[in-house]
Amino acid sequence: MNALSTADYAALNTDQVRALTTDQLRSLSNNFIAALTTADIKALTTDQVKKGLTTDQVIALTTGQVASLTTDQVQKGLTTDQIKAMETRDVAALTTAGVQALTTDQVSKGLTTDQ
Repeated sequence: MNALSTADYAALNTDQVRALTTDQLRSLSNNFIAALTTADIKALTTDQVKKGLTTDQVIALTTGQVASLTTDQVQKGLTTDQIKAMETRDVAALTTAGVQALTTDQVSKGLTTDQ
């Protein structure tokens, strides 16, 4: 996986991204994560988001990628620590459905007053 370039990761189709194991996702640099398309991010399973994305990788997501997260990815995939670490602009990029999908713990323990 490390031999691939950022352009190679950007060229992966959604089926290929969905086929990545959680260990493979964890090993990707933040630049590689940021190179994935919004369709690729949306195609990730909840398990891939929960176990495959590190907090640093979640921080590296673009606002467009954050906006493409599904309600299941937000509710069941993101941890309170990941929500807390997100930049304010990324929290603002969540869709209305994404905000509504936040769990009570994600809101009370994850969101900061600045967010």
